[in-house]
Amino acid sequence: MDPGGGLSVRGLVKDYPGPGGLIRVLDGVDLDAAPGEAVSIMGASGCGKSTLLFLLGAIEFPSDGEVHLDGVDPHELGSDGQAQFRRDEVGFVFQDHCLLPQCTALENVLAPTLPDPRPGDAERAAVLLHRMGLAERQDHLPAALSGGEKQRVAIARALVRRPKLLLCDEPTGNLDGAAADRVADLLFDSEVTGPGRIVVLVTHDPGLAARFPRRFRMEGGRLRGA
Repeated sequence: MDPGGGLSVRGLVKDYPGPGGLIRVLDGVDLDAAPGEAVSIMGASGCGKSTLLFLLGAIEFPSDGEVHLDGVDPHELGSDGQAQFRRDEVGFVFQDHCLLPQCTALENVLAPTLPDPRPGDAERAAVLLHRMGLAERQDHLPAALSGGEKQRVAIARALVRRPKLLLCDEPTGNLDGAAADRVADLLFDSEVTGPGRIVVLVTHDPGLAARFPRRFRMEGGRLRGA
């Protein structure tokens, strides 16, 4: 793929220091995803799935290799540019919802907008919560929400700035069957999938992974077709 469009990953390597020297977690990962594509990645615990998401979202730096999103390598940006990239171009949904306990559901959805508020942010946050089935819960604190409701708030938060890339790290991993099914269904809602948004999800759930048009396994620090 031309790195000028969509997601292009080439030769991505990540090493971490260990007691006996460097430990290579990613060993030359290549991945292309065009705008609008959805990708799932499975693999054993500790195989590097989450590390890959952190590199795609510029939370961590690679030891080698390149990541381009619409022609921009976020790891070449300064700290301010990387912060803006994470805020505006990427949405994150983690296994642990990571909500702010002192903030309401609506305030949590608005949290990514606070460094650079724009007209319409509050309206979009309210619309997203309605789309997630949480219109009547927007003034509740996380402590008053169920696990599935918290994760739906987290999805709304990830979408509030209409990111080009949505990264989902085990989004149903801590949920029971019914709540997990509802969150999984929302990942295929048109508000999540488009228009033109790239979705990359890592999961242990083969049923969820199978719903994605493109599927990979992480083995030996590389992606292989599932």
